Amino acid sequence: MEDEFGKKKKKKMIDQYIQTLPEGGFRVFVSNYVGKDVSDRFAQWVSPRPRVNYKLGKHRKKKIDGKYHHWITIEQETTKPIHEPVALKVSYKDKTSETQTWMSTEPMHTFQFLTNQKIKAIEIDPNERLLETTKADNRRPAYWKFVVLSMFVEYDFEAEQPSFFVQGQFRKRYGGLDRFDIGGYSQFKAYGASLGYTRLFGKTIDALRLSHGVRFGLNFNKLDDDFATIQTQTGQSNIEVTPGGFASDLSFSYVFGNQLSYINPLRGSYGGLTFRVSSPAVGSQYTYRMLSFNFAGIVPIHPNHLYGFRFRLGTSGGDEMPSQLQYRLGGITSMRGLPLTNDRFTGKNLLMMTHEYRHFIVQDLDANLWLFRIRKIQGALFSNMGNTTNTVLEQGQALANVAVDRTGFNDLFDVRDWKMDAGYGIRLFIDYLGVSPSLIAFDIAKSVTHPEFGWLYYLGVNQSF
Repeated sequence: MEDEFGKKKKKKMIDQYIQTLPEGGFRVFVSNYVGKDVSDRFAQWVSPRPRVNYKLGKHRKKKIDGKYHHWITIEQETTKPIHEPVALKVSYKDKTSETQTWMSTEPMHTFQFLTNQKIKAIEIDPNERLLETTKADNRRPAYWKFVVLSMFVEYDFEAEQPSFFVQGQFRKRYGGLDRFDIGGYSQFKAYGASLGYTRLFGKTIDALRLSHGVRFGLNFNKLDDDFATIQTQTGQSNIEVTPGGFASDLSFSYVFGNQLSYINPLRGSYGGLTFRVSSPAVGSQYTYRMLSFNFAGIVPIHPNHLYGFRFRLGTSGGDEMPSQLQYRLGGITSMRGLPLTNDRFTGKNLLMMTHEYRHFIVQDLDANLWLFRIRKIQGALFSNMGNTTNTVLEQGQALANVAVDRTGFNDLFDVRDWKMDAGYGIRLFIDYLGVSPSLIAFDIAKSVTHPEFGWLYYLGVNQSF
């Protein structure tokens, strides 16, 4: 109404209606007040809003007699017609600007500008009044920003081993299909960084993301020497399985998902299929290949109770496959009842499943702990099961000429060899400095099949998945 009649007229009209409450209702009153039928406009105001997006089309320009003539097209994409004012702002090189408005009465409109200056930027809806499905195509040139997508910081008390992983993206401020990835990690005997490009496609999840994507990456890894302790006829020996060096590889991934939050997902799923290949052609000292699939989901069974499920399957090949990069069955990101560093649970093949029951213990909390405030407390009862084959221990035994039965990919599915654990965790949902939402997790777990490892303790800043 404010767009149609102006702010002052809208206020006077509403005040008079409240004072008089005439018969016939508000629509008849407005039509009589402004002197025209507003039935169509009224239907648009009170009906559910259709999905709508405005995007910049062609920009033609021509210099005539020392002046710049510009023709800028806006296109409307909508499930059904909607009429609303759409502002187009043009900024010039001399820091001045000009704004024109279109009432979106047709699917496409061309604005004309005659200027003495070159255009610096073009922007739809500079005041962000429109409710669009996406704003990624609202500005040329687009604003770009860096966002942290995920960050894992954990401490394994059993291994006395900290680890971290951080992944971020350069993307347009309001989303878009193209993303440029950068990340880094540090884990037992390996650390590195990655660069990549992601192209999104599929169904819109929110104003920033789509449900599918393909990703191409280049990964760099610095590896320390890795030894396995082998029992031989003469006693224990430390056998070097993989010497330290530099490993780089190319990765190709298909990813999907529809979760709205990685800090506290309340429903939805995500997953992906990734292939990594390494050779001296990409500057690596090793030749290897890896193929992995992962899927995880959250199902609400009650507003305060959630069921989580995770599945991982991976295999790798090549005689030079570094043991430092092979799949680890133990640790905070995998089976929490097994240690991260044990050679019996690190191998070229991996199968793992996780079941997790999450339940809120306390909600609507406001506990002030100086740097952060605790908002909610959640409990998580979990169990993991799985297997790893062609282990680092087996590889070390082969190098030491110890006769043992080697396991392969098919042995992953022998349930008699599956490992299992159980545990419980506490999740503190916090706001750093009162404004930045995050999470602190404390987990304790014990292996059911290998109780000799005792209780293992973990501290992290994220959900397990």
